[in-house]
Amino acid sequence: MRNEIGISRELNTQVELYKLNKRGQVQQYVVRTYNYSHGAFLETVYGIVGGAIQTDLTPVYPKNIGRANELTPILQAESEARSKVAKLKDKGYVLITLNQFGMGHEGLINYLESKIGLDPQGLMLPMLAQKNRDKIELPGYLNRKFDGNRCLIENIDGVITARSRKGKPFTVKHLTDAFQDILPEGYCIDGEIYIHGLSLQSTVSAIKTLTHPQHDKLLYRVYDVFGEKAYRKPFI
Repeated sequence: MRNEIGISRELNTQVELYKLNKRGQVQQYVVRTYNYSHGAFLETVYGIVGGAIQTDLTPVYPKNIGRANELTPILQAESEARSKVAKLKDKGYVLITLNQFGMGHEGLINYLESKIGLDPQGLMLPMLAQKNRDKIELPGYLNRKFDGNRCLIENIDGVITARSRKGKPFTVKHLTDAFQDILPEGYCIDGEIYIHGLSLQSTVSAIKTLTHPQHDKLLYRVYDVFGEKAYRKPFI
């Protein structure tokens, strides 16, 4: 393959990601790495499926030359591609190969709709707090946002677990034990780990350190309850 400036290049890796925007359109990102005789390229193709598509092609150079952690151009390109893909996943893009799934445009939309509200691992995401009061629509339910650490406590196959909004596990046994007999299997509690008067930094430290003097004093403020059978139901 030759690019627009006539340099022969060979496709090395390709990753396709898709996401539904607020208008119901499918946004596409294709991240590719290429070998060529003097180095490597990182290519990003993005836009609306069926609409305008843009292409960014960036030359990639070796990194840390002469050091133990030296990266060749193609290895550096792969590293940058992985970083870009990870950031896109955090923004809600879904990794998918259309040829592999054999789905048309309608099938793709249905698949992406099934991923709304889930993180890259397929775990349910909590609703974020709104700082802008103009975005709040009434009548509705309002919750105060506490200055703590967002935490989801859920019952998975009879085991009560706690995790951060992005899926990082928390070890807060006195909190998970409290839900052992009251949280049905398949349900999840959305809330905040919090100690009144304690700074956010100190709260995070108390969560991470089991021997922290405040660890066993951590409280849990419940915002919502949802689950596979009640995901579409109103606030409980």
